[in-house]
Amino acid sequence: MAEISDVYGQSYQSDANQARLDHLINIMANNIAHRQLSFKLSDTFSLWGGSQDLSPVTLETLINKIQAMNSKLKIFHLKKGSSQINMLPELIVDTPVEYFMIIDAEMNRAYFIYITPMEVNAY
Repeated sequence: MAEISDVYGQSYQSDANQARLDHLINIMANNIAHRQLSFKLSDTFSLWGGSQDLSPVTLETLINKIQAMNSKLKIFHLKKGSSQINMLPELIVDTPVEYFMIIDAEMNRAYFIYITPMEVNAY
């Protein structure tokens, strides 16, 4: 019997995993770019890689995709250890989370959102 690497190539598993991660990032970027700031996610723990933070590459990819889809939105990542985090009304504890500030030049509004492995939501 042939093995998967014989049929699909040596890098099939890593390519499939990367395609899945790209798909998850695209779902989040598409929703946020269209101002859908509150939605559930399913099975995105692989994006987090077992840590409490998204990787800098994932954050940069997400921000770039959002701004490419909607140039009127400027999105800023709020680092957890910085003084910027004091702008938020409450913090999420014991869950992997990332916080963002979005400036909407078209609607003249500012939004604060957070992303966890299970949801994206606005304050």
